[in-house]
This record gives sequence, structure tokens and C-alpha cells, in this order.
Amino acid sequence: MVEKYYPSGKIYSKTYYLYGNLCSFYGPAYIEYFESGNIKYEAYYIHGKRHRIYGPAVISYYNSGEIFAEIYWINDFCLQSFEKYCSSKEKIFEYIRIYPEYIKELNYSTQRVLHKLIQ
Repeated sequence: MVEKYYPSGKIYSKTYYLYGNLCSFYGPAYIEYFESGNIKYEAYYIHGKRHRIYGPAVISYYNSGEIFAEIYWINDFCLQSFEKYCSSKEKIFEYIRIYPEYIKELNYSTQRVLHKLIQ
């Protein structure tokens, strides 16, 4: 883990690496903070690729803690663009079920989880 700090000594960011790539299996691999200490931005990575199955992989916040923006990624493939095809984010996995070519590059364990979610 690499930590960076504001000149005031407060935490600015935490970054988790595995073999030189952004990676964390237990939470966000990159977290950036406001000087107040509240989280400003967090991103989930697996082996250097933005990736999260059970929620958005990139989240940015207002200083108040409210969510400013969320972006969904699987294996570094942005799912935000699927919103124009789907009536809601919950329908994204249905879209992937219909068009499975979008999950061909996912590793085997991720494919198993996705198939369980969409069945």
C-alpha cells in the first residue's frame, strides 16, 4: 500500500498494488480523500483493470459524503454506456446475458459469478 499526504499531514490517498498493478480483492484499490478526511473518490481494480461485479467500480463523492457520480466497470469494460439500451442499471446483466460476447474476456471465476447473477 502506498499512502500520500496533504502538506497538513492529513491523508490524501491510499493505493493498493499487486505485482505493480492496481489491485485489491477486499475493497477499493485507490482511495482519495478530501482534506476534511471524507472520501472524495474510490476505484476498484483487479490486476490493473477497473472491475467490480456487485456495484460501481468508480465512485466520486461530494465533501458532504453524498455520491456525486458512479460508473460501472467489469474487466475494464465500461457498463455506463449500456444505460442507453437498458431502462435501469439492474437490467445491465440482462443485456450481457443476451449479448454474451461482452463477457468473453472475463476470467473464469468472474464469468461464473455473472452467470449466477443473470440466471
